[in-house]
Amino acid sequence: MNERIVAAQQAIEQILAGLNIKTVICIDDIYAVGGFSVELTIGWLSTAKSRGKTEDCGRLLAGVPLDASDDEVWKRALRARWERLTDGERKSIFDELAKALGYSADIERDMDSASLLRDLIPEDVSLQELGPAEWEQDKDAILDDEKGLLCLFDHNLEYVGYATDFGLSLLDKTIDARGDRPAVCGLLTHMVKEGEEISRGHQLADQISRKRKDFLVLSKDRLSDPVRFAHGLKMMSLNYARDFLTSRVREIATEADKHANDELMQVDVYNFDYMVLRSSEKEGVWEAETLFRLFEVLRRAAFRNEAFTPENRTALDDRIAQIRAIREVETVADEGEYPPDQEWGIRRLELYESGDFINKAHLPLELGDIFEVGERELILVAQPCDLIVRRNGRSLAEVLTLVNITSTGSGSSFALDYFDDKTGEKAYVKFRSSYHISADILDLAVFNSDGYCMFDASANAPSLLHVPWLNRFEEIRKKFRQYQGQLDELCQRFGNMNLTKPAKKYLEESLVGRITRSNLNVLLDYNNGVFRFRIRRIGRYGQPDAGRLLRSYFSFLSRYAGPHDYTPPEYLANGVWKCPTETESANVEYVGTNGSTRFHKCACQHARQISPERRICFESREAAIDYGREPCGMCRP
Repeated sequence: MNERIVAAQQAIEQILAGLNIKTVICIDDIYAVGGFSVELTIGWLSTAKSRGKTEDCGRLLAGVPLDASDDEVWKRALRARWERLTDGERKSIFDELAKALGYSADIERDMDSASLLRDLIPEDVSLQELGPAEWEQDKDAILDDEKGLLCLFDHNLEYVGYATDFGLSLLDKTIDARGDRPAVCGLLTHMVKEGEEISRGHQLADQISRKRKDFLVLSKDRLSDPVRFAHGLKMMSLNYARDFLTSRVREIATEADKHANDELMQVDVYNFDYMVLRSSEKEGVWEAETLFRLFEVLRRAAFRNEAFTPENRTALDDRIAQIRAIREVETVADEGEYPPDQEWGIRRLELYESGDFINKAHLPLELGDIFEVGERELILVAQPCDLIVRRNGRSLAEVLTLVNITSTGSGSSFALDYFDDKTGEKAYVKFRSSYHISADILDLAVFNSDGYCMFDASANAPSLLHVPWLNRFEEIRKKFRQYQGQLDELCQRFGNMNLTKPAKKYLEESLVGRITRSNLNVLLDYNNGVFRFRIRRIGRYGQPDAGRLLRSYFSFLSRYAGPHDYTPPEYLANGVWKCPTETESANVEYVGTNGSTRFHKCACQHARQISPERRICFESREAAIDYGREPCGMCRP
């Protein structure tokens, strides 16, 4: 027997055993076709007549009055004759009808798929092959069985006279009917190609108003490689098993929310005054944010207490063990071929906050805020305590640092994982490319819901600002009214002086430079008291990762620059040498360590943790691999 069939059989046996599935039900119109029933023949003949093929069919069934005006006449005659035909004669009529209707190739393909599926189901598991009519008749009795079931529905059941989506309708009804009984349901169809299963599955779930977790779609194309089919069956089983786990976690979270709310309401007014009102006022923090923080502390404690009760811990551990057993079944060697489509999107949500949210909420500046200046993107690197605006509307920061974000990394950069919101590609903070700018300019982004650093000296402060930032608004208004006077005076002088364009530009840029205090060449559009700087806040790199960025930047600034080493490097192999100093590793792309089998890009977080005395440099990727090293799974050199 084919090795891949044997491997798939063993995998499927383990998968079904993991869910204690004893019966597999396949609902497909091909099983009705294989029975050569008279009712199916009548259905096909009716289709053939509607397509104008009465004459062709008449030659197949001589003596059956297909041209009778009353359909019941020829149907009665066919039923009577069908009883006298041999199986061979019935098959011959079926084959000719299939050919006339253009079904032959599809039927042959579906017959092959049914045969392959039959070979893959373990002997100790009951396989029931049912046509849609048989399923409708027996489903209640089948679903009443307390043993585990796997129900695979074909999508298109037109061979037996149903609509092309009738299999989806049967699946939908079965999900409702199964209740809490252990029944895994899914579609197995040629109508979806392998590689499109996730996206088409989502569309079909939306079509019948189902949650996307309710079922999975598998392409029958997978049966051409049994191991790929086994992998798809594993994903279908995991989809069912994880539903219990996520449902239980949601129940625990709901109960934890209730306990945390009760605890929060027990905080008396004296503690509320000190913990929420006084502390927030002292630190310039929005009071509601402090209250949210208290709730999260209480919620986390309640969640842990609820999750670790003996009942919940046992239930969760049992299901996790079941999921782990299914997950560890060996199916495909490279499961990167089937990447989860939400993986990096959810991770990105954890790492970043959107500009749309932080700007519309008028959130204060924070370490990790990302700005757009022309074609460039830059990230704010500053001590958090220096950014806090106190109740008097002032902060410690006067000039802030923005560092360039690029698509390529180096030894003096910091990786921003999943930076691109469309592709998930990472970007790099290039420490050697930093700029300074007045804190007054960046603070303007807080006042505008679109994130632009714009200020109208005659406008009122946004209503969503809390007290320290209302006072900050007035502080900035005083400064910008002075700038307004200077710019208006300059504009008036331009009108009275015969200055060349370069001279006017020089005077404008000189004044703008004094306002921005920046080497970033930020452009200003000014008109009658309205200042619009061409810089905009577009997002935020959140904590705790922004804290790692700050520490890395400070380490870069405080790096040691000792005397150069004039001795030749100690080569370990061709293109491989020890590099204990920063100078020796500055111009290489790949490094490793004596104590690991991996090699890394210089910008990788793991590479930064290698002590100098253990660092090894590689001239190229090939040199690292030849030296017996494997690529790092994080930076993927």
